[in-house]
Amino acid sequence: MVLVLAVLWQWRGPAQRGESLHVTAQEMQGAGSSWQKPVARPSGQPLEADLQARYASAKWLSPMIDGLKQRSLAGDAEASYLLSRIYNECIWSFDPQMLDLSAMPAGQRAAKYRSTAWMGQRCEGIDGNEAALAWGRYRRVAADQGAFAAQVEDVFEGTRGYGEPKPSPADQKRVIELALSAQDPYAYLALSRALGYSGDGSMAALSPYPAGTQADSAAWMLAACDRGLPCGADSPLLHQLCATGSMCGAGSVAEALGLSMSPDELDQARARAAWLLRNSGRRPPPP
Repeated sequence: MVLVLAVLWQWRGPAQRGESLHVTAQEMQGAGSSWQKPVARPSGQPLEADLQARYASAKWLSPMIDGLKQRSLAGDAEASYLLSRIYNECIWSFDPQMLDLSAMPAGQRAAKYRSTAWMGQRCEGIDGNEAALAWGRYRRVAADQGAFAAQVEDVFEGTRGYGEPKPSPADQKRVIELALSAQDPYAYLALSRALGYSGDGSMAALSPYPAGTQADSAAWMLAACDRGLPCGADSPLLHQLCATGSMCGAGSVAEALGLSMSPDELDQARARAAWLLRNSGRRPPPP
């Protein structure tokens, strides 16, 4: 459960103050039908590599928002998805002065302060409470506009927020197959979150795809790193895993995963990630 909780970024602090994200009539019109209907299954395109790089390397995210909003209102799926990523990342408050880390080993404690400060600077000026609302809203807009990773997230996570029926195992497997075919690292990251620990055993129906355990979640994350998601020492994901969880003091996401798993679990995750990579890029079977 440690990995699942960390990946879902469950550490919460007092909300920051920042710009208003109330839905305007113009935004509603620009969103189109995305406010009324779910996306049945992904059919869009992976995120533009240059836009991924700009988001990953940004030291301060707030200056990106206005331009991305304009592009989103014009129907740009990539801009809408990046807005959802920014707001998802900045839901929480990051203030190193609020932390009591006296029980944490010195090396991990220093890394925790460093990552928390890094995330605080990156999210400065973005209100955490309003970001929590904007995250799902822009994800659904992005999905309706055709952003592939947003569509994957909406299939697995959107139903929880919109009161829609959970997709059948067959539909979920179809989405997994499409994600493997597309080799989109952000789609893999979405599956890492969606296919982690399941206490009711329901994810067994998704076999042979990794789903239902901490090692399965880690396998998708490792595959995302291999397919181009920034996962190095100064990557947003590594800082998030430390700032919002306990995976601190590592030089990469792969190394950080070893801090929350037993050696056997880590070996399982690596083996399953290798299986995913061997099966990536193949044309999915017909529905």
